[in-house]
Amino acid sequence: MIASGLVFWIKTRVNRNQTDPTSVRLVRAISVASITGIIIASTGFLIANRLIPKAIELDGIHRHDLEIWAFFLIWLLALIHAALRGKSAWHEQSFTISVSSITAIILNFLTTENYIRSVLIIDLMLLLTAILSFNVAVRLRKADSLINNIDNKRTKKIEQTAKC
Repeated sequence: MIASGLVFWIKTRVNRNQTDPTSVRLVRAISVASITGIIIASTGFLIANRLIPKAIELDGIHRHDLEIWAFFLIWLLALIHAALRGKSAWHEQSFTISVSSITAIILNFLTTENYIRSVLIIDLMLLLTAILSFNVAVRLRKADSLINNIDNKRTKKIEQTAKC
């Protein structure tokens, strides 16, 4: 609900042309990070769980601490990415969800004993997530390119009108 509210807030500000570029960019980055970024961080956590050795300890930091750090670092990177990329971060992070979900599935298969009983259901959910997020990424990319084409046409018309 909060994430939807952030998206509607951005849409309202942009439609009213009362945009403060900094506030819109900040809210857009928070929206992307809170919706897609947390999913990327979650799949990153699953990947870290498979890649970090079980018996690791670095200066008193245990494996579970490293997994938690991986989660928050990935989430922070998703926020930074969203702040830098703007609207295109939506489809780029949706695609990243798809790739990271498939990566988690492959790592689960390669590193889990008794695969079918242990993590098959989780991997089926990850596969569904990968398919849905890839579909969303493709649709968002098409929508972004359509909006950019419309904006370019409007800009050209305004420039032509200004010349007259």
